[in-house]
Amino acid sequence: MLSNNGATTVTITSVTNVQTGCTATANESTTFEVFPAPDLSSVNVIINDVCKGQPVNVAISGLGSVASITVLYSISGANNNAGQTIDLNVTTGNANFVLPGGLLANTGDTTFQLISITTHPNGCIIPLMLSKSFTIHPIPEVNNFLVAIPNICKGQPLTVRAFRIRQFRQP
Repeated sequence: MLSNNGATTVTITSVTNVQTGCTATANESTTFEVFPAPDLSSVNVIINDVCKGQPVNVAISGLGSVASITVLYSISGANNNAGQTIDLNVTTGNANFVLPGGLLANTGDTTFQLISITTHPNGCIIPLMLSKSFTIHPIPEVNNFLVAIPNICKGQPLTVRAFRIRQFRQP
């Protein structure tokens, strides 16, 4: 692991076959750049509970001065999808996106796991393993739903009665 940032040169002066012990002289050099790794220690994910069919917004904060990122994430629980990626622009340390609806077909508790963030343009991969749970609530079934509201006089309390509301269960 290299600890200094900047241009670094590596020179290979010999190559040895570890099985035979034979050595050949070499003189190959290459120079490459060591980029500073961004500090993503304060990254946070916010996902609110939603009703089925509503968009699931993911807000990522604590990204510092990074300009753009690729997020590697997985979803588990009521919905399972591993190894999803998305490219995002970062504004004032924050990035937002909507989870694709096709990944969220089921109601119930789902866990979003932020596995890593790759920063651009330098390509630094920062492993995170940060989890956030949220719930996709089922919507009530309203087939044959009836509402009864009696006539009232002005200033009287209104009573609303609902009938035939079906209970729903999560799968």
